[in-house]
Amino acid sequence: MDAGVCGSDAMKTAREILISWLREMGADGLCYPDMDCGCSVADLCPLDGCINLDECRPARWIAPDSSDADQEMLEDFPEGYFVLVEEQ
Repeated sequence: MDAGVCGSDAMKTAREILISWLREMGADGLCYPDMDCGCSVADLCPLDGCINLDECRPARWIAPDSSDADQEMLEDFPEGYFVLVEEQ
């Protein structure tokens, strides 16, 4: 494969490319909105817990002490939660 085609991504794994792309867009991980699940880039798509990667979307982590935190969401997810990047 010509390294000029893919640039610096040519030697990265699919996981590394996905993590790079998420970080570049300002996402902290992924979430699957219909299933109320999410994962950070540090634990991306946990092997035994990933439901369907095709349904996952870029997401940002909302910490409980964040000014963006929704009190109703914190009732269900007191340690914080993910929201879609497009909802920010």
